[in-house]
Amino acid sequence: MAITTNNPISRDGNTYGLLVANLALSPMVQSSGFGASIAVRLTPYLLGPNGPERLEDQARSLSYGDATVEAARDPAVAAFLQALEAAAQAFIDAKGL
Repeated sequence: MAITTNNPISRDGNTYGLLVANLALSPMVQSSGFGASIAVRLTPYLLGPNGPERLEDQARSLSYGDATVEAARDPAVAAFLQALEAAAQAFIDAKGL
């Protein structure tokens, strides 16, 4: 997975311009339908001669207890939720589930 950052980190002459993404998505049943809580951890890394080298001390975490509420205020969260839903639906369709 090659996710790039807009803010690469330089350390010891190396540039860490890629991110490892850990994502947790949990559905939430609400009176108005379904929502979702989301937690994302992004860890910078580079592809070194011995494989990936991570900067664990520079990892950033974002969490939204109710991402559907946050999406109403933040277009980036709304776009992220829409992309996740579209990707999940495409996977379900491709697998015939």
